[in-house]
Amino acid sequence: MFQRARNLEINGGTFNVIEGGVAASRPGLQKLLEHSMPDAFHDSSTRWPPPRCHEGTCEDLIATVIDWGCHTGPDRPPILWAYGPFGVGKSALAQTCAEALASRGKLGASLFFSRSNMQNNPKHVFNSISLQIAISYPRFGSIVDRSIQSRPTLLNASLPVLFNDLLSKPLQESRTHAVTDGLEGLAIIVDGLNELEDADMQLVIIDLVAASVREGATPFRWLITSRPEPHITRLMNSSSIYPSVFGLELPVSRESDRDISLYLTAELTKLRKRSGLPKSWPRKRDIQALVERAAGLWIYATNALNFISIRSINDPVSQLRIILEQGLDGSASLENYHAISPLAGMASHYTLILAQIPRAIKSTALKIFLLWEISSREPSVPITFPIAWVLGLSQVQFRGILDPLRAVLKVEDQDDDFNSVKIYFYHPAFQII
Repeated sequence: MFQRARNLEINGGTFNVIEGGVAASRPGLQKLLEHSMPDAFHDSSTRWPPPRCHEGTCEDLIATVIDWGCHTGPDRPPILWAYGPFGVGKSALAQTCAEALASRGKLGASLFFSRSNMQNNPKHVFNSISLQIAISYPRFGSIVDRSIQSRPTLLNASLPVLFNDLLSKPLQESRTHAVTDGLEGLAIIVDGLNELEDADMQLVIIDLVAASVREGATPFRWLITSRPEPHITRLMNSSSIYPSVFGLELPVSRESDRDISLYLTAELTKLRKRSGLPKSWPRKRDIQALVERAAGLWIYATNALNFISIRSINDPVSQLRIILEQGLDGSASLENYHAISPLAGMASHYTLILAQIPRAIKSTALKIFLLWEISSREPSVPITFPIAWVLGLSQVQFRGILDPLRAVLKVEDQDDDFNSVKIYFYHPAFQII
């Protein structure tokens, strides 16, 4: 966070800028810090160790993002939207690219939102971005500091005002004084936009960023990751924003099997050495079984490793056996089954996703799942229309109820025929958690 900071010191939580050998206090920046989310920065100790791509995995995706972040041109729009369902590794990709861009001096700011960790206040988004730039570029920081001091209520203003007064105006003044060297083309990484409170505020942030790109109000390149929530997808594909966006889909795909296998092999080998286990552990067929269970979903592989590595149990061999002998339907053949489930980590995430379903439609959504589970046992029978008919739902109502769950399921249309619409869960674990 401070690697590009020049002539800056922080003493007892107070920002000071060294000018002519004299430390000048920056109370405005101190106030800005108090209204920011430093625990959401890519190098925050709160997030340590952060999710990141294992060495040798996701190389094509990383190269694509780094190339976009380091170069400009008509084939590299200023907004990169990396989207995909829950568990495909969006945050790991963003973290890896943030570190790589930072090492190249191309990272302006980063934010990793998390609903579970309470790092998701939309009012602090532009404050946090401005703060990181102010720390690394003290002249820009001086302008922001004066702006906050001259208007004590600024940090309680609306998002458009915050964007304008903490980013656009300081950048414009910096240009006037020819001190923007180094700011042009910096990458701003915003990970997990869908995690922010209030879907409307998510859209406001996209609109403000896109407008600043169109109007040249900011010289940055914006990497935004999110789940393909319908409201975000519609806005990203709108005529006013689409021309400025490079869409990068991160699907649940069995093409990830090789990378997941590489990751599991490397991490289990480390665990074997730490635990003093024989070289025969784990067996290749056991790793392949885990890869099959992951079914292209990185979050399953990560949670499986966490389960196998539980220090309080300190029995990787038994833990691995539990996973291999427990079916995805929840059945287990071990007599001494631990109370901790290998799917517990995924369950906590799924619980958060289910919590986002509005109370008014939650019971109907659960009925859809129940009827889908019963009907899908006969795959040759179209089931979407009968389910909607049984529940008295129109096509629009049916799709609207499923919208909040696009993180875990895919609704596939065929020629706009409602009777042929298919529902796919990205991973079978969701159906039994």
